[in-house]
Amino acid sequence: MTITLNGTTGINTPGVVNTAAETVATTLAVTGITTIAAGSAAAPALVGATGGATTGVWFPAASTVAFANAGVESARIDSSGNLLVGTTTSSGLLTVKGAGATSGSYSTYVTNSSGTVVFGTRNDSYVFMPSTYNNTTGSAANFFINSDGSVYRSTSSLKYKTDVQDSPHGLAELLTLRSVTYKGKSEFDADKTFGGLIAEEIHDAGLTEFVQYAEDGTPDALAYGPMVSLCIKAIQEQQALIISLTARITALENR
Repeated sequence: MTITLNGTTGINTPGVVNTAAETVATTLAVTGITTIAAGSAAAPALVGATGGATTGVWFPAASTVAFANAGVESARIDSSGNLLVGTTTSSGLLTVKGAGATSGSYSTYVTNSSGTVVFGTRNDSYVFMPSTYNNTTGSAANFFINSDGSVYRSTSSLKYKTDVQDSPHGLAELLTLRSVTYKGKSEFDADKTFGGLIAEEIHDAGLTEFVQYAEDGTPDALAYGPMVSLCIKAIQEQQALIISLTARITALENR
């Protein structure tokens, strides 16, 4: 038997169809497939008794389930099984679009059972992992962020390297470098004073293997760690010169 409900048509106990809307006071068990209208964000197909007529579930396309809140779509599961939050365009298994682009709100915010923040991404693209601050080590830094935002682990083993050659740079190049102090422009740097080098000057010195470049090809940062190899080469050259001069002095003194 097929029962079609239109408008305020309802089912009165014990199964008598009438024209007045009825509330089923007991459990409603349905066997088989129940088909309902697709609905829309403004008028979801399924709504709750307390959520209002504009908050619920609707079906915007084949094999797609969407969730509306106050007449606006807030999330959906598309036909590929991707979960989309704040957007209808998928970029992967989970796609989240923030509600803004400033520091005042988060697009993702994850806490543990105690409410402590585990991971968060702010709408101005800042990423937060607060507990990481307490995970300390005496090891060298091995974390690198590329200009496109991708994260890499820095390595030094020969198994990760090809075309290994002795560096042609040493004391001569090192002596051309300018050691500076400066203050950063970012909010985090505030009015702190730092010591370092200038990426553009290292590029101009021909030491491009130590320069990290922005997406537009301009010098952007320095790989300070690998620059130790330049210092080692310079020290070795100086030591060779010291040994040579010491030998000459000894020879002169022995005459």
